This record gives sequence, C-alpha cells and structure tokens, in this order.
Amino acid sequence: RGDASVCAEIQRLADAGLEPWTQVCTRLSDYQALARDLPPHDFYARILGPFGGRRAFLGRLGSEVSDILDEFLTFALAHEQSGLPGLQSFITMLEQESPEVKREQDKERSEVRVMTVHASKGLEAPIVFLVDDGSKAFNHSHLPKFRMIPSEDGSMEFPIWAPVKEVDNALVSADVARRKQATEEEYRRLLYVGMTRAADRLVVCGYRGKTPQSEIWHEMVTTSLALDENKCRRQQFSGPEGEWEGLLWQITGTQTRFERHVAQNTSKTPEPLPDALLRPAPPPPRLPRPLSPSGAGLAVDDAEGDVMLASPLFDKGQNAGLALQRGRLVHRMLQMLPGLPAAERMTAAQRYGERAARFWPAHERQQLVTSVLDILAHPLLSDVFNHPAQAELSIMGTIRLGREMRAVSGRIDRMAVTDEKVILLDYKTNRQPPQRPEDVPFAHTAQLAIYRELLTALYPGKPIECMLVYTEGPHVVHLTEEGMRHALQALQPVA
Repeated sequence: RGDASVCAEIQRLADAGLEPWTQVCTRLSDYQALARDLPPHDFYARILGPFGGRRAFLGRLGSEVSDILDEFLTFALAHEQSGLPGLQSFITMLEQESPEVKREQDKERSEVRVMTVHASKGLEAPIVFLVDDGSKAFNHSHLPKFRMIPSEDGSMEFPIWAPVKEVDNALVSADVARRKQATEEEYRRLLYVGMTRAADRLVVCGYRGKTPQSEIWHEMVTTSLALDENKCRRQQFSGPEGEWEGLLWQITGTQTRFERHVAQNTSKTPEPLPDALLRPAPPPPRLPRPLSPSGAGLAVDDAEGDVMLASPLFDKGQNAGLALQRGRLVHRMLQMLPGLPAAERMTAAQRYGERAARFWPAHERQQLVTSVLDILAHPLLSDVFNHPAQAELSIMGTIRLGREMRAVSGRIDRMAVTDEKVILLDYKTNRQPPQRPEDVPFAHTAQLAIYRELLTALYPGKPIECMLVYTEGPHVVHLTEEGMRHALQALQPVA
C-alpha cells in the first residue's frame, strides 16, 4: 500500500524505458496481484521465499534478522486466525498497535555487543566498556520552547511559550530547575545500571572536549575511586593510540579463615522405623480406560488394540477433502447463525459462504448455504434453535460399562435445556443419510448414547432426547430408548 503519487511516478519512469524502474514496476504489480488473492501470512511468506525477500534481508542485516522474520510470519498467521480477514486489516493493526518483538541476547556468542545503557538492563558480560560522551546531563537548549508546566499547587498543567531565557519568570525557572534535577538523577541512575553490568572487569572511558565537565560519568567515577587509597592507584595504560595515565581500582584477594567446629559425639539409639516404611507401597489406582466418541465414528481406545469400532463418513468416490471442508463449515454456520435474527440469517450465511468457500464451485457453495438454512427452518428442530442453547459443548466424565469405568471426552454439537427436557443434537454430513431409525450406523447411535449416559446425573428428573441431523435433505432421526440401550450394551466388554 503506497502513496498514489509515488506509484504514478514509478509507472511514468517505467513507461519511459528506464530499466531499474521497469523492474520495480513489475515487482509492485506482482505484489498487487498476490495481495488480492492471498491472506497476510501467505502473502508475506511468498515475498520472503520465492521472491527473495529473506535473502535480501540476510545480505543487508545479517543472520540475526531470521528470528525477526520468523516472528513476523508467526504474528501474521495468528492475526489471520483470530483477527479480521484481509491484508488491509493486518496493515492497519500494525500501524495502530505497533507490536514489538523482544529478542533475548545470547551470552555465549563470541562477539562485541554495542548498546545503550537502557537496553543493557538485565544483562551481564565479563568485560564492560562504559563510554562517556563528555557532555553534561542537562542542557537548556534541549528544552522545548513550547511545553506544559504544572501550577504552583500541582493540581493542573498549562502551556507556556519560552523561546529565550530573557522571558523566564519565577514559575518558568522553577520548572527548569525541576526538569534539571530529574534529568541529573536519571543520569546518575543510568551510571549505576551501566557499572553493574560487568561481571569481572569494568572500563570507564570517554571523550574529553575543550572544556572539561565535572558532573559527567568519567569524572564521578574518577573522583570516587581516588578517595580509596588502599585499592586505587595510578597506572600507565597503552593502546593503539598510544599511552595514557589512568586509575586502576581492584579488589585484592582475601584469605578468610573460618573457625572449625568439631561436633561432639552425642549418639543416641535410633528409633525404629515405622512399619509403613517397611511394607511395599500399595499399587496405584487403575485409571479408567478412555472412550472417545467423535463425529466421524466411535473410536474405543484399548491398550491391546482389540476393540476398534468405526463407521465410514463419506461414500466411495466422494472427494474427501471437499467433504471434510463441508462438514467443518456446516458445523461452524450452525454454531453461529442461530444467534442472529431469522431475517438476517440468509444474508450472513451467503456472506460467510462466499468468504470461507470462495474456491468451491458455485453450485456447491449455494448447496451449502441452502442445506444450513433448511436445517434452521426444520419444524422438528424448532425447540433446539428457538431456545437458548450451547453449541460445540465439550464434556468430560466417566461412565460404567459392565464392570469397568471408562473415561469419556467428547463434544456435543448443540444442547438445549428446556423446562420439560434436555435435547442433544449431533450433525452428520453423510451423502446418503439413513431412511429408517434402524438403518442409523451403530457408531452414530453409540456416540449420543454415551453423551446421554454422561449427562443423566447432571439433569435428574428430566428426560434427555437425542437427535441426529443428517444435513443432506435435511433428515432428522429421533433415537429411541431401546436403540441407545442396546448400543451401550454392545460396548460392554465380554466377560
């Protein structure tokens, strides 16, 4: 996204036949074509990959830029999954929120790190050079001419314009003195931060101008160290620029003797250990074997692998990729559309289908929207969609199958609790739905039977009605009490 005048100027130079600008114009045109079709993460991944963006960053900024680029792509993917769709939304978010990427400094790398004292907080190095630029902490020329100053009682602020010192008054002078004191305190605090970054050796040096300054880091350290005559001495130092005289302050080695304490022998007869420590630990309680219902069938996890019940979800010859997408979109639309007014559901469904299934054939996309709206308008499902309900409800618990306790972890597509009953709904996207209740696959019946068994204790005195909704048609099947009881019995292990 660039300025229109800049783009027009680039196009004019490219039309004139100038080779560098022709390449730039071609590259921008390719970027515009990608931005129209790709989400933010895919767009920037294509630029950094096939278009050579990562190679250019590495050549300009070094290998450390890879961490920043990877973090940027991760951030783009997170926004794509949770934020508004489109590249424009992503760029607007970057402009408004200005996210920062903090990178941990690697202490093990053999390199010199150059940074400000502010950036060195929390870090440590064996040898630290603290370089002083030789300027005073506070300079009147750095004060803004137009600024806000507090009133005498400090209850409010008001603006002033002080272009030259001659127009200062008592109130302005007090504000200048306050700012100077705060700046000098921060200056001394940063000196402490810089000095405490060194683990073994600290070298304080700097630049000295024509007019020596007294209240600078180098002079503060020199004055303080000179007071310690026992540990500080003058010494000649040499370097690439010649020799100079400086101060060396170091802690000499100490040899401290500690008194040796000989423990007196006050042995006593040890008490006997408790009997519980001499007995083997009891075996841990056996955990319930997991039983995992799922929308594609029923998978019973068994340690020996001798129990596996499954039912096919798709017909032979059906495109499994498109069918899986269809099932996911149907669940998503049936989760969100019941919360909208009935007059807005068709428009919202079409808008969502055009965005989420934009690469589908037009008739498949229209069939998706029509099937979802038919389900919402089905007369047998009015109690579920017209009452407050919970969609995509995750449940966990244990049920007893025969003599064994089994752990259950599953998800109910929709559950509605009315004054008279509890209704469980499960959506199935089989292309050929069963025409009779006895033709329902065993896995579909067992799935809802397990959910009903788990919820019975939570709603005592209320019948739990289970329904399967086959989206093709749509076709609604009420599961009978006898059918669900037989499904639970069939799951019980053989004695």
